[in-house]
Amino acid sequence: MSPGKWWNVQATMKGSARTFDHLICVVTGGTQGVGEAVATHFAKQGAAGIVICGRNIDRGNAVRQTLEDLGTPTRFVLANIDKEQDCCAVIEEAGEAFGRVDVLINAAGTTLRTSILDFQSSDVDYIFAVNVRGPMILMREAIAIMRENGNGGSIVNVSSVVAQGGPPFLCAYSASKAALETLTRNAAYAVVRDQIRVNAISPGEIDTPGQHAARKSFHREPEDWLARVEPEQPFGRIIKSAELARAIAFLAGPDSGLMTGAVVHFDQSVPGAGLSPIPPPNR
Repeated sequence: MSPGKWWNVQATMKGSARTFDHLICVVTGGTQGVGEAVATHFAKQGAAGIVICGRNIDRGNAVRQTLEDLGTPTRFVLANIDKEQDCCAVIEEAGEAFGRVDVLINAAGTTLRTSILDFQSSDVDYIFAVNVRGPMILMREAIAIMRENGNGGSIVNVSSVVAQGGPPFLCAYSASKAALETLTRNAAYAVVRDQIRVNAISPGEIDTPGQHAARKSFHREPEDWLARVEPEQPFGRIIKSAELARAIAFLAGPDSGLMTGAVVHFDQSVPGAGLSPIPPPNR
């Protein structure tokens, strides 16, 4: 296979639904929510190997077993993305176990709530460590392997629509996602001659265990909040992990061709259109 051509080769395989055949994929945050959905989708699409990481060893081993049951050799790495050595260990595991990295999905993140009125510096440092510095280190390490192998590669960073501004309670989170989108464009330009593609996806609210927990704890909403919220949406639901995983797979895989440096808005909202919600009165 000639350097940098793996996505072109795969794109010519008409009639095959297994678009990730022969590819080694690293998915951070792969033990739950969006990351788990992405890893599962890759396994079903024939990935040759997957590395997932997370902070819960029991959950990580359970997801690993599920992916292996789907026929994909999988490694789980216990890791905190705010720690550089853990980020390096994730990519090292892929290199040692499978010999290369073809795809990196930065799905891990924190939605820790902070406002410009009440934030703590330690909270901001942690949010940026997880949502920006962690992906930056993972990209650095993965790109090094991709360049060494000379076969190109693909990276997708999971951003958020709140990178456009966001609600008051997501001040630092919104800023971190804006930084991640700029990082995506910068990195894409830096490695374009290596035929390594770097894109980002910017989703709205997603139906995940993490969002469910945040709605209940921070927003004091009842267990059945989803049943109340979804009928109010234009499409009658909020984003599901599986559909976002398919969009991420499009960006990561051969179907998106040479697309790079893109930040794709993925929501039933239109930034800049219509009236924006006004915060409630100060109390």
